[in-house]
Amino acid sequence: MSKKNEKKNQGFKIPEDAKKMAKISLKRFKKDNEDYYDGKKEMKKAYYAQLLDYLPESIQLIVRYGHLNEVKETKEQIYAKLTDSDFIKFLKKEIKDDLEFENLELLPNVIYDIIRSAKKAIEEAEAEGEKVEFDLDDLIELSELILKKKLKKMTKEHIDEKVAFDALSIIPDPSILKKSQYFHIRSLFNVLYEHAKRVEINFSKLIKILLKDDEGYIGSIITFALLERKEKLMSFTDGQKKLFNDITEFCFKELESMKKDDIYAVLKAYTEARKRDDAQNKDTNRRYYISSLPESDYPKILKAVEKICGSSENLKKYF
Repeated sequence: MSKKNEKKNQGFKIPEDAKKMAKISLKRFKKDNEDYYDGKKEMKKAYYAQLLDYLPESIQLIVRYGHLNEVKETKEQIYAKLTDSDFIKFLKKEIKDDLEFENLELLPNVIYDIIRSAKKAIEEAEAEGEKVEFDLDDLIELSELILKKKLKKMTKEHIDEKVAFDALSIIPDPSILKKSQYFHIRSLFNVLYEHAKRVEINFSKLIKILLKDDEGYIGSIITFALLERKEKLMSFTDGQKKLFNDITEFCFKELESMKKDDIYAVLKAYTEARKRDDAQNKDTNRRYYISSLPESDYPKILKAVEKICGSSENLKKYF
């Protein structure tokens, strides 16, 4: 881990409920509670109810800190519980009975990570000439159940079902962007570019459904998109190029409609990112030469560019 990340995560502790969910087992639960429950069925139901109590903090841990090395073992142990087919059935039944609990809306992102990890394991095994199989259908059904209303809204807006499911699995709720924004946005863009090989995507409509229009994360989407490297177009299919161009149109249309201070903040974040890359000799051409925008259509954006460049002539090269 870099020194920067070490400092950022200083004082981080795995929540107690997440530790408990990682360590608990049906065998140990039976031993500790044999005087309280009659019969295997009642005991098992009580065990899964206990897992459910530990789940909210476990979801939060994985969504926010699942990438940290010190979380790896705990995460794997929690995933072992979440892939228990009987526990999945228990969760599905409870959710169908209108159960709600904290961080439930973020569970599809955790499920997405489990599915992605399983697919990676399959690919690695195949590369070694081995065969590994995972039955992920129950998990996918659980995720679809949680996302049911949002999926319905997207398909009603003529967004492809597979695109809708993957997009909502990555950003099931805007609150996920409170931490590691660009990681989630990058994951979303990668998935959309992959889908764009086979289907046309209405990026504007998709983003506004994902972010509910008023969550204030549009600026982060625009900043990330403006920083995308132009060179990726060289390997894109026609469908992917169309999505790339649609994203460009979305960015400038949305940016121009923002308040002056918000436009400035987005472009300032853009220049700071490029300055950091420049300092490491990693800077290159990005999505669009912003200064070439027609002033008649984008006067507010160009005014913000002028203001930023006015503070330093060296910043002009980034626009």
